[in-house]
Amino acid sequence: MVDKLDIDEATEVVLGAVKFTGSATTYTGQVSDTVDGLTVPARADSPLDRDLVGKLDWIVSAFGDSVTTDDGRSDTILLDAVKAVDALAGTDILGGLMVAGTEPV
Repeated sequence: MVDKLDIDEATEVVLGAVKFTGSATTYTGQVSDTVDGLTVPARADSPLDRDLVGKLDWIVSAFGDSVTTDDGRSDTILLDAVKAVDALAGTDILGGLMVAGTEPV
């Protein structure tokens, strides 16, 4: 079953951003676990083995850097969503107060 994205209310927008951030964190955690499990099964004695270790080091570094970058981005997206919702809610309240005979939603 697919969750429908409902963003009619300000709190629903924030909850959507929280879901996204949680999903991204789970994904990057799984990638980290997989990368941590990448090891060479024996000592790198031959030139071919040493080359393999070099490639593995590059893979671990590339994926590790990606995980770090993605974690930071998902947190930023959540903070940006909260700031935008707060700004829109404040504008809505102020706009409602300026219109005669209305109350903020």
